[in-house]
Amino acid sequence: MITSLFRRTFQAAILTLACLATPTLAHAQSVPWFNGVNIAGAEFGGGKLPGVHGGDYIYPNSKDIDYFLNKGFNTIRLPFKWERLQRKLNGPFEPEEFLHIDRVVSHAAARKAYVLLDPHNYARYYGNVIGSGAVPISAFASFWRELASRYKNNPYVIFGLMNEPYNMAAADWRRAVEAAISAIRGTGAKNLILVPGVRWTGAHSWLSGGSGSNGAVFASLRDPANNMMFEVHQYFDSNYSGTSPTCQNENIGVTTLQKFTAWARENNHRAMVGELGAANNSTCLKALDRMLSYMEDNSDVWNGWTYWAAGAWWGSYMFSVQPTSSGGDKPQMDVLEKHLDFKLGSGSGPVASSGSSSDSTSSGSDSTSSGSTSSGSTSSGSTSSGSTSSGSTSSGSTSSGSTSSGSTSSGSTSSGSTSSGSTSSGSTSSGSTSSGSSTTQPSASDPSRNDHWFAGINIAGAEFGKKIPGTHGRDYIYPNANDIDYFLSKGFNTIRLPFKWERLQPKLGGPLEPEELMRIDRVVAHAAAKKAYVILDPHNFARYKGEVIGSSSVRGRKFGDFWKALAAHYKNHSYVIFGLMNEPHTISAYNWRRAVDAAIRGIRGQGAKNLILVPGTHRSGAHSWLSSDGGMSNAEALQSVKDPANNLLIEVHQYLDSDFSGRSGSCQSESVGVTALQQFTDWARRNNHRAFLSEFAGGANETCMKAMEQMLTYMENNADVWTGWAYWAAGAWWGNYRFSVQPTASGGDKPQMSVLKKHLNVKIELVPDQVADESP
Repeated sequence: MITSLFRRTFQAAILTLACLATPTLAHAQSVPWFNGVNIAGAEFGGGKLPGVHGGDYIYPNSKDIDYFLNKGFNTIRLPFKWERLQRKLNGPFEPEEFLHIDRVVSHAAARKAYVLLDPHNYARYYGNVIGSGAVPISAFASFWRELASRYKNNPYVIFGLMNEPYNMAAADWRRAVEAAISAIRGTGAKNLILVPGVRWTGAHSWLSGGSGSNGAVFASLRDPANNMMFEVHQYFDSNYSGTSPTCQNENIGVTTLQKFTAWARENNHRAMVGELGAANNSTCLKALDRMLSYMEDNSDVWNGWTYWAAGAWWGSYMFSVQPTSSGGDKPQMDVLEKHLDFKLGSGSGPVASSGSSSDSTSSGSDSTSSGSTSSGSTSSGSTSSGSTSSGSTSSGSTSSGSTSSGSTSSGSTSSGSTSSGSTSSGSTSSGSTSSGSSTTQPSASDPSRNDHWFAGINIAGAEFGKKIPGTHGRDYIYPNANDIDYFLSKGFNTIRLPFKWERLQPKLGGPLEPEELMRIDRVVAHAAAKKAYVILDPHNFARYKGEVIGSSSVRGRKFGDFWKALAAHYKNHSYVIFGLMNEPHTISAYNWRRAVDAAIRGIRGQGAKNLILVPGTHRSGAHSWLSSDGGMSNAEALQSVKDPANNLLIEVHQYLDSDFSGRSGSCQSESVGVTALQQFTDWARRNNHRAFLSEFAGGANETCMKAMEQMLTYMENNADVWTGWAYWAAGAWWGNYRFSVQPTASGGDKPQMSVLKKHLNVKIELVPDQVADESP
């Protein structure tokens, strides 16, 4: 016992001497312990760049900052968009945007608090990855040279090189890191630099990938000024994305850090956690508490953390610690406040063993688990994070929001929201505009991920009319607020919005039509303000102006370009779901799969982490999914379809009449819906796919009503495969259409609503998302 105590005291002394030798961050004579929070908002609305401050995005004000500093936090991580600060690659900084950042820095520094500058771009600039021909590494270095020259004399500013790089090789990212460090130090700046890894810089996956892992590639990285740390992110859900409020177990935070801690100790590196978040439940709060204690007990490696997230536009985002409107604390604050008084050197000292946390008296963990090496990557809790995640995009997230995700959020992810934000639904901000950009969790933390049950309605009208483009209000119509509110008030949480590709993109490969996009934005903004999802549905049957996708007139890459443009607009809106196409037909399953792959590439290439719905050909009928008709079946063509963001559902339609076409109000039998779904359900389960039923209907007769009832119940009982449904249809122009559930002129319900209402507000315990390498 005496020997152990002496060893820890000696280690603490050596650590103190090392800190004294490190170039100072502030006027203090040692590197501090960072207790921080991400105050998100300036990275929101990434679908609209530069966007409008106060409408599409927002920076924290003095009240936002002071709440946390008064609690005892000493660090603000400030996410923002590179493109807003530097509108043109290698160009000057935008004076007004820089002024927003400088106000945050000045206010925090006046109270001796640090600001961690975080370009929340996932190693991208306008969607193009750093190191590509469009964004050379020299441009990234130039950005940091300019930023460092402005803050090199401010000891309270920390340079976080980039939020959550992904879908790039660690070796390529290292070259960008080295260029940025060289540029920063070339200005004479000695500020602390935080270096993330690829794969969303997840601690749990730091050693994944063999010789191409972050651990292998960055072990030898050094900073000429000896003032560098690694920044990792770590969430606690099943795929470490920050998109779910469910945590794996109470020790997950400890076990996910252990291998990284051992790596950092072995290679003489220090680190901090730039994003972590926990939902308000016992398991997650204990996981958060134990991870923070573990970091304190291993402070030879760890130097602090910044929690994801706060910000005025988060709404009810699951991880938010933004105070309530009355100034009250969120539940997670009880855990965080326990760790705000920790000072470097004040804990029990670094744990001598390289993996186990059992020496820690405060972590409560005796786990010797080696930690997960799953490659499911963390989101920004963000965007998404949201990601979300991100907290992604995001993560969270996104990213959004996470999200969102988060957000997409995201979020959504990412509300602002998502995402992230992620579901964990983030909420949309009151500042949301018709731009289609949301204050969702901007990263992978996307609430529209596969952990949510969707109860939806198709509100038709925007796909009506043979005239292209036609006249809005005469040839076609979008749903108004009353149309949407009727269904949301019933308990529906999803609107599927059919529209014509040709109206939104009048010229193949050209820009999106602003007025048409604005109409879609209005639907999205109204629904998202009430935390409802919108499925964007180009209702074109795999055609553009009558020409099938894959033909010489409409190449598959043009379909990908369309989705690239749409994803760029909505990538930070975690309440937007991308339904690739309505009912492809008279196109081979093989050719349709190629078009699907092009669309997914286009979407993910923009950094969008939104949920994608993938239909099949043969009008995407569930009943015919395994039928080949002499060629490849949907089952064969789409069995191996993959999404780099691991946020994809298979979309099917199922009508109940004699030929499954929906042209008759009569149904084959009371059990036809169940029978039609069974083979598809088995296929999806065998191939680890999840699914969504985006069109079904029945006439107002006893057989059809019972058939719908049995089918919806069957889906709920098979929720490992099914994620929800959207009924066909509603809309103001339907008249006496046999399947319409548009309310009567007096506001009365149609007969089919009696069945649908029984399946609204259903809560279903769903299985975790499958984990894929580089997932958000």
